[in-house]
Amino acid sequence: MTNVDRSLTLPSEARTLWVHWGRTGGGPRFLADLVDGDQNRESLQVGDADQHVRASATSAVSQAPYPLSFLSYNPDAEIAPRFAAQARGGVPAFPVPTYTSKAGVVLGLPRLLWSSFRLRRWIRQHSIERVVCVMESVYQSLALPILVPGDVEYVACIHDGAAHPGEGSVVQSVGRHNELRRADRVVTFSEAVTGILADQVTVPITTGDHPPFDLEDAATEPRDLPHGTDGSGQVPVIGLFGRLQKYKGIDVALAAMRILTERGAPACELRIIGSGPEERLRDTALGRYATWDNRWIPEEEVTDVVRGFDIMLLPYTEASQSGPVTLALAHAVPCVATPVGAIPDQVDGFGVVTDDVTPEAIAEGIEMLLTDPALYRTLSSGAIGRVAEQPDWSDLASLIRGDVQAHPTPSSSTDPVPSRREQAVSQAKWAGQRVVGLINSHRPLPRARPAIGGAGTGRVRVVLPASHGSFGDEAMGLVAASSLQDLLSEAGAETGVDLVVPGDAEPWRRLVPAGVGVLPLSDLTVGRGTVPTATTVRELASGPLVVIGADTLAGDYELALLATRVRMLNVAAAAGHPAALVNFSLPTTVHPAAARILRGLEPAVAVRARDHLSAQRATEILGRTVPSTPDIAALLPPAPRHERSAAPVVFVPNAHLGGMYGVGTEHLVTLWRDLGHRMRERGDDRPVEVVVHDVRDSVGDVALGRRIVEALAEVGVDATLTVPATAAEAKAAIAAADHCVSARMHACVAALSSGVPTVGIGYVGKFSGQFDWYGDLGSVLEYRPDLAADEILERIAIVQGGAVTTCASVTDLVRGDYGALVGAVAR
Repeated sequence: MTNVDRSLTLPSEARTLWVHWGRTGGGPRFLADLVDGDQNRESLQVGDADQHVRASATSAVSQAPYPLSFLSYNPDAEIAPRFAAQARGGVPAFPVPTYTSKAGVVLGLPRLLWSSFRLRRWIRQHSIERVVCVMESVYQSLALPILVPGDVEYVACIHDGAAHPGEGSVVQSVGRHNELRRADRVVTFSEAVTGILADQVTVPITTGDHPPFDLEDAATEPRDLPHGTDGSGQVPVIGLFGRLQKYKGIDVALAAMRILTERGAPACELRIIGSGPEERLRDTALGRYATWDNRWIPEEEVTDVVRGFDIMLLPYTEASQSGPVTLALAHAVPCVATPVGAIPDQVDGFGVVTDDVTPEAIAEGIEMLLTDPALYRTLSSGAIGRVAEQPDWSDLASLIRGDVQAHPTPSSSTDPVPSRREQAVSQAKWAGQRVVGLINSHRPLPRARPAIGGAGTGRVRVVLPASHGSFGDEAMGLVAASSLQDLLSEAGAETGVDLVVPGDAEPWRRLVPAGVGVLPLSDLTVGRGTVPTATTVRELASGPLVVIGADTLAGDYELALLATRVRMLNVAAAAGHPAALVNFSLPTTVHPAAARILRGLEPAVAVRARDHLSAQRATEILGRTVPSTPDIAALLPPAPRHERSAAPVVFVPNAHLGGMYGVGTEHLVTLWRDLGHRMRERGDDRPVEVVVHDVRDSVGDVALGRRIVEALAEVGVDATLTVPATAAEAKAAIAAADHCVSARMHACVAALSSGVPTVGIGYVGKFSGQFDWYGDLGSVLEYRPDLAADEILERIAIVQGGAVTTCASVTDLVRGDYGALVGAVAR
């Protein structure tokens, strides 16, 4: 069938059937909570519903008031009495029994066929216009071709991007195929899953937040970590709960407990509760490091199980996301989790994310909490704060109904039609945007309050896009600040320069030239996520203003941040201050709301892209000619470095690719290992230096680099890991290379501006514009999961044999163009 985005025309208040036919686990509970949330939505107005019923041409029943929520569930579900209560409370329901044994899967097929026809007729009788599968289940997905009429919108809620290891089957594969083929819209609950599915569907994808279970009984006070020395005899309980499958990393958790025991860490108990194949570990030597409760946990016991944990352990080796995390969140239980899938985002603010998926890393994460009661209480408090701010089940029901639109397939333009991969990445980037961004994109910020302590300082402000640790952002910020400072000093100006930085300001203060100030953006913002306010605009638009756009203009980040930057530039320009939006990229596809925000830029604001493709796209959006200049990070001078006996080959990895393309860390490690191994097989004996170009813990490049070096050593490649402290040190390491292969764009800029032949492993078309400035010195391969080492080697041969590029002319161009622009700001 042809998928049509009915969400563009079908009202959010259309009659909606919520469906899940599972018996156990989180699916039935998810369904019940969503139906309750749908019933409780404050925006549901009976009058509006009546009007819609009367206006519907297909309505067979027009009495008012008429229900807008309908329910189909499994009468054998553990929580079936709750569904029956919802039906008694006014939600029309259609129970569908499925199976209770493996044999019943086959024997029950005739009954499934009959139930599907009956439910299809029931959908017609009740004039249902939208069917929502809240979670996949075997029978439900198989029945789809019969179940849902072709003119009814079908919304598929997908929780996992792919079957977990050991859990896949032919039947499940057929069911997933049916779900995605029939879906008019897809709803996911993490960016990781969105990135995977966006390559498989052409329909809009909406990414929502999975509200915590047990919201009605959520913790209101933070926990304190118990310890045996307080006289109670209690030791902290570290809990692992759910289906005991291979990917859950239970063997890794047990090995971590052995490490903690051998090193004499504070006493604790690992409690493993649930059933599954990995309960076999109970009878191994490692099994004695845990207490076990191996059985299916009835739904009525789940809450008490989680409350009995002091720390929830999530040592997964592979995952999209985790259901138990939402229970830990509701009950303020801090977590220790591995950096896989969307789990780091799930535990953000109330969990410790380990550096790697190893027993050593997990042991360190657990010990961090066991030895720091203050940190433990802070994380528990963080969970309570997140629950207070987290969307609830009513919010999720509204989002699924379409109150918040999904991102439509981009319309055609003068640019080439985006590939399926580009569409996938664009949708993955958009997925994390929240309602606050949408509000700020449509509505001006509140009026500024009267200034406190007088008007602004008049100092030149340079606003950076990202926190310290990203060496690309460090290079851009330092070059802009030092250039401005030099010009102001030469002109004898009395004012100075401030770098406005997200995150921790202290690292910047150690790097900036004398006279350059550092202003934390958090000082001018409020709330979780640092929401910009009128104070932000008032303070930053009080003098000359330079906003470094980088990758923030396409809708990659909260739209609220983009709206605020545009507003502050406009306010500064209106007050007669020089204002400039510089050094940015625009991909092929720009979020429609982001484009609308950018069109609001005043003509007086100078605009300069960092490559000609971005300049063309900006010209189309703004309706005025936008020039381009190579990335200003090219001007960063490298730090002094000791000479090596032989020029190495530099590899620069990027852990971000894992989440963006739905591949695991091991996949990225294998690619770099194979590249080094194939170089050695072809007679290239030069040493390999793996250089980390983003040292933020949350990004994961340091851990990835460490694993790559270990993998290279295993295949006989001489490899070292370099974790620079500054962007200048990173550039020095890269500049000393014979050639460079990099999946980080600013590492490519560092290499190319130093005259080093470079192969870039690009994504979203971000690299090609920068490489164009340097001619034959560089070549770009767009990343894809099946990218092979030999393809990269072929490109290395091309750039090494290419014409010598005068990269000095590129850096001279940057100096000249930005000298004029910066000079205008300095005046």
